[in-house]
Amino acid sequence: MEKYKNDLMKKEDWGKFLKPLAILLFIAFSYAYASGQTLNLTVPMSPAQEVPPLATTGVGTGSLTFNPLTNVLSGAVVFSGLSTPSTAGHIHSAALGVNGPVVIPIDASGGVGVQAGTMIVPPTDLAAAGLLTAFLGNGLYINIHSGTNPGGEIRGQINMPQTTFADVPATGFAAAQIEAIAAQGITGGCLTTPLSFYCPDNSITRGQMAVFLETSLGNAPNVCAGQFTDVPIGNPFCGFVERMAADGITTGCGGGNFCPNDPVTRGQMAVFIEAALSGVPAACAGTFTDVTAANPFCGFIELLATGGISTGCGGGNFCPNDPVTRAQMAVFIVSAPAPLLPD
Repeated sequence: MEKYKNDLMKKEDWGKFLKPLAILLFIAFSYAYASGQTLNLTVPMSPAQEVPPLATTGVGTGSLTFNPLTNVLSGAVVFSGLSTPSTAGHIHSAALGVNGPVVIPIDASGGVGVQAGTMIVPPTDLAAAGLLTAFLGNGLYINIHSGTNPGGEIRGQINMPQTTFADVPATGFAAAQIEAIAAQGITGGCLTTPLSFYCPDNSITRGQMAVFLETSLGNAPNVCAGQFTDVPIGNPFCGFVERMAADGITTGCGGGNFCPNDPVTRGQMAVFIEAALSGVPAACAGTFTDVTAANPFCGFIELLATGGISTGCGGGNFCPNDPVTRAQMAVFIVSAPAPLLPD
């Protein structure tokens, strides 16, 4: 397979242009793609966080959900061990170690007059309420009040995740690989406002995959010529798709089309990656139970395995028909050798 033909510039010459362009493409055309994305926050609550600190046996946990597309915050607060029955619950506005005013009353109908219970945080549009900046800056806290401690008996600061992407916790699957490709400018995530999201569980489309692969290779997009019927001049992915074709990585999905909006399966991804690496598949040996010699992707899939790029999906299987998630894509890229491996 031919690769790197029709090179437009050397990698180092395109570096200042290509990766920012790719990031903008991913962000601009992933907004709807991120429609189901939410941020789940766990807020530990204790008397020690009160100002001044208390020494009661009260404990609590806030479980909050934030939708970055609607800016709506909602959730519940579970508490127990209060010194006397609860009287109210609120979200206040202030930094850690400072007391502040009530900004969101909590629905305490199931949690007032008890020492252990649950209060509901009503769906609240933080932008409309003028609270979005405080929320993003760790400037809100949950407070449960009791008869003995009317100023609050247990408190918990609502803190944002300390990672590049809010939906990729440091201990999450592929976190290190996602951080690596972000650091190399290969991805800017699927959403950047009001928080940065990567959408790790969403599937990759063929158009997005073209940007991922060619950007990882350090290649510039071709000038779109309308090579594929369904990727006309003006399509934001056209230059990258046609660069893939010029590099011998793809011939499309048939009938003169590329199918840019179709999800990429794991079997297809094996072909794309090995084609990008100029890999030549060997005869199928039956490494994976669900990839027999009759599978047209078998040789490429087993080449991924022998190259240490993939160990399958578990249980001796590769799951060739499953869509590739954005998290898996990061693993594939970082696990691959040069020239695909970010430098």
